[in-house]
Amino acid sequence: MLAIQNDIKKILQNRKRNSNLRFLPKNRNLGIDFSSNDYLGFSKSLSFRREIEEQFYTNQDSPYVGSTGSRLLTGHRDLIENLEKSIANFHIADEGLIFNSGYLANIGLLSCIATEKDYFIIDSSVHASIWQGVQLGLAKNLVFKHGDMNHLESRLKRANNLGRRIFICVESIYSMEGKVTPLKEILDLAEKYSAYLIVDEAHSTGVFGNKGEGIAVELGVEKRIFARVHTFGKALGTFGAIVLASKTLKEFLINFSKPFIYTTALPIYNYLAIQVAYQRINRTNSDLQNLRKLIKYFKSKIQSQALPIPTTETHIQYIHVGCPIAADNISLSFREAGLDVRALKYPTVRKGKEGLRICLHSFNSLNEIDLLVEKLASNIHLIFNEAIT
Repeated sequence: MLAIQNDIKKILQNRKRNSNLRFLPKNRNLGIDFSSNDYLGFSKSLSFRREIEEQFYTNQDSPYVGSTGSRLLTGHRDLIENLEKSIANFHIADEGLIFNSGYLANIGLLSCIATEKDYFIIDSSVHASIWQGVQLGLAKNLVFKHGDMNHLESRLKRANNLGRRIFICVESIYSMEGKVTPLKEILDLAEKYSAYLIVDEAHSTGVFGNKGEGIAVELGVEKRIFARVHTFGKALGTFGAIVLASKTLKEFLINFSKPFIYTTALPIYNYLAIQVAYQRINRTNSDLQNLRKLIKYFKSKIQSQALPIPTTETHIQYIHVGCPIAADNISLSFREAGLDVRALKYPTVRKGKEGLRICLHSFNSLNEIDLLVEKLASNIHLIFNEAIT
């Protein structure tokens, strides 16, 4: 027992030496929120909470606190099935299957859909859950350079020459850097080589599209995609995720996806929260419109001050620093100024890609954006010096 404890301690000490040791923050109140995934402010909305509670206390299943079992045993309710159908309709899909988290949704889909005769082709910047889902399955995998269509096509040619089924895995908005994937170009290549596209829409859910349906719907390409994953723990302020797919694929997942089969279902309260979140974005898009205005305002402030910082068209902005210690120090200076801006370091990002991830929210004010840009300007010498060295 002592030997393994010492081994574990050495690994942790090594991570600490490299300024990559993780820990749970002791104080949640770290200032103005520019770090959470609560893009529309649902999770902190009192009216949102009241709506959920009203539905919980009037719902016939409300006596249950826990779900009592997996969906295939005692955890299933008509409410869940109706909710899945409603969400599928919202995102213009045939069917949907709810999983307990986005991580489980990706693992549950990718670990069972392919055989040892198949190939996954994966964008190098996809989420850890996609990597793990692929690793848990039987198929081989190839990686293409982030957003590089020429490299993707070379990978498709290689897999296609082997006569295998091919699955391409991308995110619609990349969670670390906020870039939008060239979905139409990827689909054209997928169809050229008879490949199936799987899109993780976690960070576009609730934010892109007319009412938050996601980028696939905004572009009108949803019917060309094999499967989409939408999560509820970010802009929708709740918890869980859904795989949108055909009726046949849903039935397949119910029969072969181990994270679905062997996981206790979410409690009724959580399904009701998801239901209220979709009712809310269906009813009004004022939060979404305000978020879009703030994104434009942030970009205009960066441009007006001629700061050498690249911006995205999304609510996620990433500022490359390139050094874990410098990223930590800059993040600390933001928190000391009352702004919660977090550093991203290895292994969340690759070594040398360390930086600051800024998340904009519908509840942020113009004054808060001004403070943010002012602080970026005062740190620009540190950011820029590290980024170019």
